[in-house]
Amino acid sequence: MNDTLNKNKPGAWRDAALAGLPHVLFALALYAPLLTYDVTAHGFAVFFDPLRGYTRNSDTFLRFWLQALLQAFWALTVILTVFGLWRGLPRWSASWIGYALHGLLGMLGLIPGYTPALALSWLALIVGVVFWLSRRDPLTGLLAVLPLAPMLVWLIQMDMVISTFEGFVYLPAGLLVAVAVAIAVRRGNFWVGLSGALTVILLAGLPIAYSVVHFQSPGFKSEIGLNEVIRLFFNDLFIFATVGVPVWLLLAWRGWRRMQGTA
Repeated sequence: MNDTLNKNKPGAWRDAALAGLPHVLFALALYAPLLTYDVTAHGFAVFFDPLRGYTRNSDTFLRFWLQALLQAFWALTVILTVFGLWRGLPRWSASWIGYALHGLLGMLGLIPGYTPALALSWLALIVGVVFWLSRRDPLTGLLAVLPLAPMLVWLIQMDMVISTFEGFVYLPAGLLVAVAVAIAVRRGNFWVGLSGALTVILLAGLPIAYSVVHFQSPGFKSEIGLNEVIRLFFNDLFIFATVGVPVWLLLAWRGWRRMQGTA
């Protein structure tokens, strides 16, 4: 068993970097081609007028780079997930396992005759994997949650935001999650990881919620106002808490066992 799974065992800088890396790479694979295309096609004015919508959907070259980078990311995810399993699941591998679950959802959506039963199977798999990792180490379970909540949740929300502004919001969010994850793995402490995750959801979740409400793409209509921003933000927290239920239950069970042992 990899000794970085021991409670409060600080991880090496290499492990911290590997744990945070997929969050940055995923955000870059999604939005670096879009921002690069905007700058190439419209100049650096896009950085000074990020709320302007630009037409990109008909550009074949852009779609090629988006697909190429995303496929490269998912291929790397599979490789490092398998490598992590082979090495005994060190903490850094949990981030890649979380993205493997994330990518599996996209694959299920491509299956002809997609049914709610498949979605329920995916949810059951998430619960089982997070529970399995959390039994080994609560921080490892938490790291597997973050690619799904908030990163997947924020990605879905970004579909409602006008073109150029998406990258200006999602790229810093991915970087913040990566930094929080790296610090948690380096410290080797679950509570550092949890406080970092909540801080990032606060710092990035509120701007994302504001973007969704106030800078919607044509075709999306929702209530405008501060109440809607707050509702979306608390929805992010709720989904994070829901996906992390196996972690919280195992922590509660261990706390109860300790109380029984000292009674």
